[in-house]
Amino acid sequence: SYTVTVTDANACTQDSTFTVSEPTAIQIDKVITDVSCNGGNDGAIDITPTGGTPGYTFSWSHGPTTEDVSGLTAGTYTITVTDVNACTQDSTFTVAEPTAIQIDKVITDVSCNGGNDGSIDITPSGGTPGYTFSWSHGPTTEDVSGLSAGSYTVTVTDANACTQDSTFTVAEPT
Repeated sequence: SYTVTVTDANACTQDSTFTVSEPTAIQIDKVITDVSCNGGNDGAIDITPTGGTPGYTFSWSHGPTTEDVSGLTAGTYTITVTDVNACTQDSTFTVAEPTAIQIDKVITDVSCNGGNDGSIDITPSGGTPGYTFSWSHGPTTEDVSGLSAGSYTVTVTDANACTQDSTFTVAEPT
């Protein structure tokens, strides 16, 4: 608030008070969608600007000039929101991703040539837990046994439908 006193030639005065206001600062609310699979590009950032003087323009660090962005890989992204008075607000967001699915294994080779007592015991980690399994020879269990010598491939699928394949060899003595 500012007050001014005006005095004329006859020493008459008049006071007036004026208030200068400003818009609120630009705020940027966000909803971040992380990448569903390691190495994927389905991340997104949905922003909602408020404050300032509406009529916003947008400039993302990776090029787009849209309010919201999608098709993102994991990483850090910065947006500059500019209102109609050229006031700006920067905000930085991080899009994450799960770790890659890893498959640890313990292989038990066949004990006698021509036998079928081999096994593969796997332990998945990473990705988003809630795994399912599909073996090349049919089973859908985590571990398999009663195997003869040969190569076996498992596809591990996590809760986000991300997959990882691994091939293992069960050996036998001569």
